[in-house]
Amino acid sequence: GDSEGLLATYLNLQLTLSITNDVFIFYEMELGSNIWSKNNPDIIDPVSSDIFVLKHRQIYGSAEFFENSARIRSGYMRIIDPTGLFINHWIGAFQFGFDIYDTKNYLLMAQLPDFNYEGLTAQTNNFANDRWLFALSSSFGLAGNDIFTLGWYTYYDDSVINRSNLIHSPLISYVFYKDSLKVVFDAIIQFGVMQNAAINNED
Repeated sequence: GDSEGLLATYLNLQLTLSITNDVFIFYEMELGSNIWSKNNPDIIDPVSSDIFVLKHRQIYGSAEFFENSARIRSGYMRIIDPTGLFINHWIGAFQFGFDIYDTKNYLLMAQLPDFNYEGLTAQTNNFANDRWLFALSSSFGLAGNDIFTLGWYTYYDDSVINRSNLIHSPLISYVFYKDSLKVVFDAIIQFGVMQNAAINNED
């Protein structure tokens, strides 16, 4: 029987800086959601629990080549697999896209943040015990603007010593258009190995 509610302020801002016709820098930030009864813009302590919320969502550089048939993108960006069932995060990534006939193809390498701090200098950061994402996907245009996508996503998590986790996720997605109707069919399976995770420290 209790009532509940809140008042909040939210702003999403996206900026594109065009260096040339084929090269640009993209930036996205979110201010909020700042709840009027909780978040205080007058607080100057950055670790306070009621500090004003500001998130830098995306910042990446992008370039296109060969009359837009190939493209690269590098930086922090939102990564969503074709089904949206496996990954949907803002992470640091490098993406290479290329078109072959009516097919759009993408190669992806990304790093997911974790709590295993290794340091920031070249002598202390060795790319060990990190979380990595690798992917390849191809989208085929069909009759009536329908789109069929095949993809393979591999996730490798070595953040826990002697307990690495390798997950493979092949997937398919089909987007069907009929007048004002859009229907999406998605399917994904997962298999892999988690090291020393079973009884008697078996994989």
